[in-house]
Amino acid sequence: MKIAAVLLLVLIFGVAIYELGGVILDYGKAKNKFSDSSELIGKLEKENEETDKEIKYFSNPDNLLKELRSKFNYRFPGEKFIIVVPKENQ
Repeated sequence: MKIAAVLLLVLIFGVAIYELGGVILDYGKAKNKFSDSSELIGKLEKENEETDKEIKYFSNPDNLLKELRSKFNYRFPGEKFIIVVPKENQ
């Protein structure tokens, strides 16, 4: 009878240790996933701030016109412009 009780206790402790190991592994995975998610949230928040700044900048019609003129060589009808190309260093 004592041997059966000891074997039962060993079996119970073995199962408990096995289950505890699984919980510890799951905790490690969850911790890593949380860390990755936190890093992604930080990047997205920074990107969101930059996008908000761009929205505010381009909401001003003068800034929008300035960007159109500089990036796409936009000009008004009848307006002339000069493109200055710097000399190459020789």
